[in-house]
Amino acid sequence: MGWTFILALDEYRFSFNIKNDPVPALTRAQELAEKSISLSPQFSIAFYAITIIHYHNGEWDKFQNNIKMGLSIAPNSPAVLADSGVYLCLMGEIEQGLALVKKAMALNPQHPSWCQFALFHSHFLKEEFEQASQYVSTIETPDWFWPYALQAVICTELGDEKARILARKNLIRLYPDFAEHAVAECAKWFHREEDSLYYLKSFKKAGLMD
Repeated sequence: MGWTFILALDEYRFSFNIKNDPVPALTRAQELAEKSISLSPQFSIAFYAITIIHYHNGEWDKFQNNIKMGLSIAPNSPAVLADSGVYLCLMGEIEQGLALVKKAMALNPQHPSWCQFALFHSHFLKEEFEQASQYVSTIETPDWFWPYALQAVICTELGDEKARILARKNLIRLYPDFAEHAVAECAKWFHREEDSLYYLKSFKKAGLMD
């Protein structure tokens, strides 16, 4: 079985390697992760996957309980801290999430760029666009559309039209029908409706959707 649940989870989260399967990717991920845990209760990666699945299923109590359990087991794991922190920020618990992400970054100076989204998100919601721009990078994820969408909205706010056009071009290259699915993409990631609406308003301003 291996880590097939991670592949299904990433199919749902990142739209990677989409399968022509009548069973939704998130459902497949949950079934596979639960089976892995039943076979090996100490399979920490499966536990991590279930935590994220709880979030995307809107099972907030289960999500938060798993976060607490994971942090109690591995309080100084950069990976656990970063993932927990980013998802808490997405949930709206920004101060708590930021504290975890900053701890992860301090423990691992070579941290992956995706964990910086927590800092971007915090500054962006406060309309601190110059500060937010420091935490957008497409270097590690050149084939994922979200960083380009974030670049486009930040460049719009900072008045960098040339960079906005380039970011929009890359976004459309990776996700031609982004405009049609932007609402669903925001709903997938942001727990608070006001956060989704704020991003959608910014997408419209940047010319990413009608």
